[in-house]
Amino acid sequence: VKIGDVVDADKVLAGQANLGAKLKNEGYPFAVVRDPEVVIDHETRLGDLDMTVDPGGKRNFGRIVQTGEKQPFDARHTQRLARFKPGELYNQAEVDDLKRALIATGIV
Repeated sequence: VKIGDVVDADKVLAGQANLGAKLKNEGYPFAVVRDPEVVIDHETRLGDLDMTVDPGGKRNFGRIVQTGEKQPFDARHTQRLARFKPGELYNQAEVDDLKRALIATGIV
């Protein structure tokens, strides 16, 4: 969305979702992109778009731990499946990849 663009709700909402995903893939797991607010001046037929972003602080991956019921494999095995290591910058896409890998084992 650029200055002077026609207000397009689909484009604004897609931008909101893309911004949230980008932040979560670049080290901000707790990022929140608030709902956009559009104020239209009907006289001038111009509007302002306000979208508040709270990045929530940059984070790195920690060590994988498992709690609760005993699992068929331990946290070390889960860490081997992960494509990220403790200390690396948080990336939601890598967390999603680990979830898929765990499901693919057929055990979870």
